[in-house]
Amino acid sequence: MKRVLKFAFAYSAIIIMLLVLFAAEAKAQFIIKGKITDAISEEPIPFANIYMKSLNVGTTSDIDGNYKLVTSYLSDTIYVSYIGYLPFGKKLTEQKEQTINFKLERSDINLQEIVILPGENPAHIILRKIIENKEQNRRNSLKNYQYEAYSKVELDLFDLKEKFTERKAFEPFKFIFDFVDSTSEDKPYLPVFISESLSDVYFSQEPKVRKEMVKATKMSGVKNESFSQFLNSMQQEIDLYNNWPVLLGRSFVSPISDNGLLYYKYYLMDSTEIDGHWCYKLNFVPKGKGSLTFTGEMWIADSSYAVKSISMEAASHVNLNFVEKLSVQQQFAYVNNETWMLTKDKITARFKPMEKMSGVIGRKTVSFKDFKVNMPDMPLKFSNKADIEISENNFITADTFWQQYRHEELSKNEAAIYDMVDSLNNNKRFNNYIDIFKTIVTGYKIVGPVELGPILSTISSNQIEGWRFRAGMRTSNALSKKVLLGGHVAYGLKDKQIKYGVNGLWLPQKNPRMALGFDYLNDLDLAAVSPADIGQENLFTGFLRLNIPQKLIYLHQGSVFYEKELPIGFSTRVTMRHRHLSPANRPGYWDFKYF
Repeated sequence: MKRVLKFAFAYSAIIIMLLVLFAAEAKAQFIIKGKITDAISEEPIPFANIYMKSLNVGTTSDIDGNYKLVTSYLSDTIYVSYIGYLPFGKKLTEQKEQTINFKLERSDINLQEIVILPGENPAHIILRKIIENKEQNRRNSLKNYQYEAYSKVELDLFDLKEKFTERKAFEPFKFIFDFVDSTSEDKPYLPVFISESLSDVYFSQEPKVRKEMVKATKMSGVKNESFSQFLNSMQQEIDLYNNWPVLLGRSFVSPISDNGLLYYKYYLMDSTEIDGHWCYKLNFVPKGKGSLTFTGEMWIADSSYAVKSISMEAASHVNLNFVEKLSVQQQFAYVNNETWMLTKDKITARFKPMEKMSGVIGRKTVSFKDFKVNMPDMPLKFSNKADIEISENNFITADTFWQQYRHEELSKNEAAIYDMVDSLNNNKRFNNYIDIFKTIVTGYKIVGPVELGPILSTISSNQIEGWRFRAGMRTSNALSKKVLLGGHVAYGLKDKQIKYGVNGLWLPQKNPRMALGFDYLNDLDLAAVSPADIGQENLFTGFLRLNIPQKLIYLHQGSVFYEKELPIGFSTRVTMRHRHLSPANRPGYWDFKYF
């Protein structure tokens, strides 16, 4: 009987333990996720607070407005709050996993200054702790690190005038205006350019070097010089832990600067648990209008006092040369149980040069993953001093590649840029326009593997040759990227002489660059250059040039050269040249035998 009771007791204990474990496991399965957006513009709201009032459980949305909350207990309502918006709540169900999206309405309520007396502002205490721990929290204090970076840049045109869109020149391409997004901004915009890149980034203290190895790039959309300059200004990473981070070529005051109290007012607004770290929310606003400062908020992790996330916008008084709006969002994570690392960086700039012109919105998003820190040996030997190295054949357009390796899916507008460009590329009239435009800009007409030109040098005139006719060509990258050949032949109606030239270049390696080349020239040349001589072989300057006698000579020249790029950042070039010069009006010159 005792054995039976013991067995029953043990059996019951096991059953109870299993039920307890099952119940605990079941409680841990509540997953709530969704997205926080603006009710009007439908733009994502980063770093919004998501919480359940009756429980000490909460999280924040990421840069893209997405959130995920895992909890062992469930309340009846989940709430969202964010400065400048009305708080909002939604009912929860008993489902183990549920998706709840929020669209927040904007609020006209202004934040009032909070004065705590007596004692010190608690936000100042936290700020001092941040400053004390800056060196151990900034990644450049590590011995070394590496990670994979995925960068995405989008350019959009906004404030498109009706006169612009209704021009007859755009009639064949009217369909591109179907891609205008009229919901995601306070002003409708047209996505026109996107680029993606995938890189491996390495940093080392000894030797002190940071290197980026670009593995793949993809680019699509409208390209011009203004866009290129705008892109270059956005290709920079903001170091928040620097007292004076540089953005768009200007030095701003960091919200966590050692002298932050001289430039900002700080307010302790909230505290909650985010990704397993108890965090404090600090709001900051400029004290005055004399410095380049931000307005925004940041979450600070307790105990380590590292920045968990930050969302800020250039203060309204900041003048950035036609930049109407500039915002920055960054997210950090505690990786490998060792250190805090930047995991996402997003910059948005709205640029408009003149009131009556259309403007440009630039959006740069960079995400980081696959971190390795404080390795015994760096896997890369820093033999080349270049900060950025681009691998050969890095330009990859295949959708399958990017679907596999990009860190996040493209948004609807970003994908629309590729669709728009594909539509344009299939438009015959558009391709004709582009072909004409390229010929005018580069001076060469592409015909298969060769390029004919320069076109504007086909016909010209001078006092020695009279009317001069020239035909030239060079090979293109379509034929070979390592061997480049070119040449020309010319004839003057007045001197009745044939001139010619040939040249070649061989690139046995590109990184570091090594080149071997030659040229041979039997032609008319300038003995001296004056402002009136610029553009010697040009149809238009032939008509516009002043009637000043030119110092022309007949030139026989042959040369070979060797060029090598050195690891220390310099390059060397050795040239052997033989030349013979003679006045252009000297009779009998053509009897001269070269060599």
